[in-house]
Amino acid sequence: MTGPNGVNIISLKMTFLQTEIKRYKEEFDSLFLSYIPKKPLTLWQPVIYHFKTGGKRWRPFLIRTVGKIYRISKSICEPLEVIVELTHNWTLIHDDIEDGDILRRGKETLWKKFGSDYGINCGDAMFALSFGILKKGERVLGKENTLFLLRSLSETLLGLAEGQNLEFDFRKKKKNIEFADYMKMVKKKTALLPKFGVIGIAKIGSVPKKEIEALGDFCDNIFPAFQIRDDILNLVGKKEYGKEIGGDIKEGKRTIPLWHLLKNVSQKERKEVSKIILKGREKITKEEVKYVIRLMKENGSIEFALSLSEKLVKKAKKALFCLPSHPQKKILEELSDWLSKERIY
Repeated sequence: MTGPNGVNIISLKMTFLQTEIKRYKEEFDSLFLSYIPKKPLTLWQPVIYHFKTGGKRWRPFLIRTVGKIYRISKSICEPLEVIVELTHNWTLIHDDIEDGDILRRGKETLWKKFGSDYGINCGDAMFALSFGILKKGERVLGKENTLFLLRSLSETLLGLAEGQNLEFDFRKKKKNIEFADYMKMVKKKTALLPKFGVIGIAKIGSVPKKEIEALGDFCDNIFPAFQIRDDILNLVGKKEYGKEIGGDIKEGKRTIPLWHLLKNVSQKERKEVSKIILKGREKITKEEVKYVIRLMKENGSIEFALSLSEKLVKKAKKALFCLPSHPQKKILEELSDWLSKERIY
């Protein structure tokens, strides 16, 4: 979209949003590190290393934004912001071990640098710390809100594990998965955690039920859209992507581009692709990865995934209509566009 002088309006919006997130990130990073224990060094230094490799911090930023819309104090938002980012990061550490990824944000993954034993243990410690932060925040949050969040966090973590398990199951299937199964998996893996934070802060702020449901719908659409976008970048991303191109194919991950490909190729090609993705990471060659990506391009699988991501973004933005008028509501809309266009960790 361009203005009367040919200026890209969306680009200007993105720049403003990125400035807001950058400002918040600087504040949040100091807050986050203040919650990390100092000793033992060999436990928490790797955690700090992982955290400092990067990340836009948009998950806690989303909580703060919703908090501003409903005039919820910063002191109430902060514990939830830290818990969500802490949980996100320990799941990344464990994911990298499970997937065998050696790069994250263009740098060595924690397990690659310090060892998988330290990686598992650091993730476990971060998991435990989340509950400690919530209990410590009871003074600000109140007993009733703290109990609600404890239950909700427990349910969220179980849902995350179920989503990860579904992905493991899908990798071993010889036949193509159903579209509905993919969406179920991706909602659990990507939407549940930020949804926990958004719904949690909304309920603490006594937000009307209809608006809480709308915020839930927003999360259920925008985060799968983001994940689909990420799946595309894993196939065609540039150097700045910071991860191995085609890594999802090597891991046998069932993504939307792969789902579409297996639905639209010839029977011979379907058998060839299925054979490749079931081989296992170490046995798949670079040539085989390039072959699968070429087929995806030729069969419109990447374009299909991009179109689906855009449709989900529209649904997410539509869900925001019933929220009260507030400058921060516009931030949510712009964040939706940004999530669907930028590579965000």
